[in-house]
Amino acid sequence: MEVNGLIVAASERLSLENDNGFLFTVYNADIDIHFCILASNISTAVWKNLVVNHYYKFTNLKVGALQTSLGGKVILLKTTSCSTYAEIDHLQNCKFEIAENLKAVISDPRTTILSGNKSIIGSNLITYQGFVTKVKDWELKIYELDSKVSLYTTFNIYCAVLEKGSEVIISNVHCIKDSMGSVVLVCCGLSSVREINPIKAKRKIFLFTNGSDFLRNVLEYFLNVDNKISSKKLSLPEEYFSEPHRCFPFSENQLPTYCDVPYLSDILDEVTANISWILICPKWKIYINSQENLVIIGMLYLSTSGTFYIADQTLELPVIFTQECENCLHENNIIKDFENKDIGFMIAVQEYDIIFENISCKNEDFGVAEYHGVKEILSKGVLSQNSVITCILYHKEYKDVEILNDGISRKKLNATLSLIVRDVFFQESTISVYLPYISENIFGLLPGAVLELHGFLCFCSQNSNFYLRPSSKFGIEIKKHLKIVDGRHSFPEDDANLLFQQLTKISIGNIFHLPFNRICFILKIISAEVFSVCKNCNKNSREKCCCLIPRKVKVKVSALIDDGNQPLLAHCCGEAAKKLLNFTEKEWQDLASYVECSNQPLKFSDKKYNKIYTYLSFINQIFSAYCSSKATCRKLLFNCIYIPNTNPPVSDINSVWCKRISDIVTYDHIKLNFMKLKNIGKDNSFD
Repeated sequence: MEVNGLIVAASERLSLENDNGFLFTVYNADIDIHFCILASNISTAVWKNLVVNHYYKFTNLKVGALQTSLGGKVILLKTTSCSTYAEIDHLQNCKFEIAENLKAVISDPRTTILSGNKSIIGSNLITYQGFVTKVKDWELKIYELDSKVSLYTTFNIYCAVLEKGSEVIISNVHCIKDSMGSVVLVCCGLSSVREINPIKAKRKIFLFTNGSDFLRNVLEYFLNVDNKISSKKLSLPEEYFSEPHRCFPFSENQLPTYCDVPYLSDILDEVTANISWILICPKWKIYINSQENLVIIGMLYLSTSGTFYIADQTLELPVIFTQECENCLHENNIIKDFENKDIGFMIAVQEYDIIFENISCKNEDFGVAEYHGVKEILSKGVLSQNSVITCILYHKEYKDVEILNDGISRKKLNATLSLIVRDVFFQESTISVYLPYISENIFGLLPGAVLELHGFLCFCSQNSNFYLRPSSKFGIEIKKHLKIVDGRHSFPEDDANLLFQQLTKISIGNIFHLPFNRICFILKIISAEVFSVCKNCNKNSREKCCCLIPRKVKVKVSALIDDGNQPLLAHCCGEAAKKLLNFTEKEWQDLASYVECSNQPLKFSDKKYNKIYTYLSFINQIFSAYCSSKATCRKLLFNCIYIPNTNPPVSDINSVWCKRISDIVTYDHIKLNFMKLKNIGKDNSFD
């Protein structure tokens, strides 16, 4: 059978029982009929090139039927192994022979839906042609067309990823508006997206605050909601053939009645109920909670002090971006999206770390603080214990510093962070400040930031140049920016424009530590504890807990490991601790059952092992003997966060917090290192 006409609708790729295919709706004006064609049994790569609003001639078709998921049946024309198509001019479009009874059977009455009218919930169905000017999110398939229109192909599973520079034609796409009044196009099963010219683009987070139906469906589509209350998604044929038009992104009867998206306060309440502190020094302890299941939904914004926050109606929390996740934007790259400080972005975060710190303080009398400028320091060359230096940051770099050791000059192998600061009023007065190398990434302190340096000492180099180094108690406080007025500040005129751009951004500095993967050998277990806590109040002793609810068993471990360059003190808990202790699932269940039934913790300490061994219970003796044996000494792959040593007189060993510990898969590890070495994939340092 031969037919011809104008294609007025095309589906995305259908997943059929034995094949893939496409649905097309064709209109022939000469005989006034809409009919559907199911293209299958032939390479889908051929038929996906058909474009809506173009005229085609089809040959060797047959009458067939398509079963829908609800048991319905649609009579249409189907392709055969001999079917072909050819694009024709609208003048070549003409009548074709068709029996009246067959015409009545295959005729599709959906003439109004495909003519730009509204669907049942009020969004227009339109056809749009334009160029992809930005890829906002690869995974959610969110794009920008012609620098003004946003396109969501999120719900079109088989829609190819579009690329920047592509010319696209989108037909039967929902047209709505966001909170700023900008046009947003949302594709459904009736929509057709055809791409022409591809070029690469970067990712970006996008704010969408209007159209609650669509936003709630995005949450239902990507988050874990209660299966009992979430509705069944419409199949693609059901969306395509629905009359009036219904689809998953906008169908009210498909909306979940409740999306379980926790507030920030709920997440913190749950995490704080299971805190297991790691003591770093007598006055500082930390806890790091790695989350993969509790999704954070909130507004990301940049404060006037230059700190990123995520907020909802219950809390606002400071945020630090890292380069660990290739799907995340690093802080240095995302700042440009916040040039307008009044703009925030609604984001969803799947994997993140929550860091808690408990810092105690003892008041000490240092007397009245003495404030000095850089010029004054250069003239005196001496600083008292209470001195505070007010200065302006001008330059920052890493360098090797020569130091004297018994009169012999030698170079330090590790780099030191060097800051060059200037006097607030006298531009010619500069001095170098050397800080300990504690992290691979220190950023956020921009040129022009006004700093107050506390607890720094003044030294004189071999070349009779003064420089500053921190004492055991030091701090850097960022005050505010200086404005460039009449070009009279202490900055080169060539840098004025660049400096002004920097000064209008942020002044606050963040010093933090990125996770890294490293193969380490476990030297010995320092301490280990298996204990039970109340699920409600998290107390680890029944005498202090009055809750009549079951308890749960937890484990935490500290071990001495070696990465080939230096020994490290590794802290971990949960699954990472079980892996470090080399427990099988049965062994862990036996220990957990004992602790649960006896309400007695199992403890091991390398320092006290020989002294208290005979006083321990029989099971605790076995546990201690196991921890002190070589059964745990082996090589593993550690995913860690580096924690600098803050108490060097006691120990020169730095600590790491282990997020994950896994066996070494040689092939995967070599491949990862090769990719890092060639700068493929993640932009991480080579471990």
